[in-house]
Amino acid sequence: MVLEDGHALAAEAAEDLRVQKSALDLPNLQVVRLTEFRRTAGEKKLTRADKETICEQAILVVDQFYAHLPFKKARYAFDPVQRLRLLQAQISQTEDDLQFHGALLGIFAEMRDAHTFYGLPAPCRGAVAFLPFFMQSYVEQGERRYVVTNVLAGFAHLCFRPGVEVTGSNGMPVSTAVNRLAEDLPAGNPAAQFLRGLMRITVRPLTCSMPPDEELVFVQYRTADDNQERALALPWHVASGIAGGVFQSRAPGVCDALADQNAAWNILWGQRAWDEQERLQAAEAHAATTALQVRVFPSRATLPDSLKHEDYLFSGSGAKSGLTLV
Repeated sequence: MVLEDGHALAAEAAEDLRVQKSALDLPNLQVVRLTEFRRTAGEKKLTRADKETICEQAILVVDQFYAHLPFKKARYAFDPVQRLRLLQAQISQTEDDLQFHGALLGIFAEMRDAHTFYGLPAPCRGAVAFLPFFMQSYVEQGERRYVVTNVLAGFAHLCFRPGVEVTGSNGMPVSTAVNRLAEDLPAGNPAAQFLRGLMRITVRPLTCSMPPDEELVFVQYRTADDNQERALALPWHVASGIAGGVFQSRAPGVCDALADQNAAWNILWGQRAWDEQERLQAAEAHAATTALQVRVFPSRATLPDSLKHEDYLFSGSGAKSGLTLV
């Protein structure tokens, strides 16, 4: 296996992103290594009273306002209110703020409800941890494969580029890495968990996710040219200073966690995932409408004899009512 150090290339990509802050309309954008971000995040401390207040408010919301609580308790054999009360009683045992926030995130994740989650405060709020690439998966002959689909501008590696297959992360199969990450994410079913784990293995909005535990990721991959197993050491970077609501999706019903993910995609890759989905749906609807050759008649009486049978639907009332052939 060929092992390479990607620190310099990742730093160049981070710098390239930093200089684009005006074009991205993010005047306060900062991009730093994860190590520096963690040091900065540790400078602002929550008091014991702050933590108790957060627990009390979480208990109030879940116990008194969460309509799905009885279902969640029965479905997952899990009582989030009792877990919150236990956390409140053990506040003195949380060594630092990130440990406390991680415990809260874990409780809300076990509720398996993507629309009900705990959001971290500053400096995590409005920050995104990222590696300089993004990957997606597909299934071929019953085997799931993972392929790099995007790399950051400025990340000019001779071999690691869109199209290479990722086989492992930090010494474990990439599928195992994705599934382990997915276990800690809120989602209503295994498919949704897997998708969110896949998205967050390289891009993590820190408003609703903990910063990565590791400072460095060893990405194993192979190219289509020589099929040789390679590994690339890449550091995590964090982009912060992203104002709330920036690049939020317009799609209705999208939870805040996915809206944050969409914002990260737009900042890093210049893509709006939900906008693209809307464009495709609009194109499909237009094509379907064109193909249907819709005809509208004002009443049954105006129908040609060949169309006077029960298979057609007449709807509406009054002068503007009519029959639509679809």
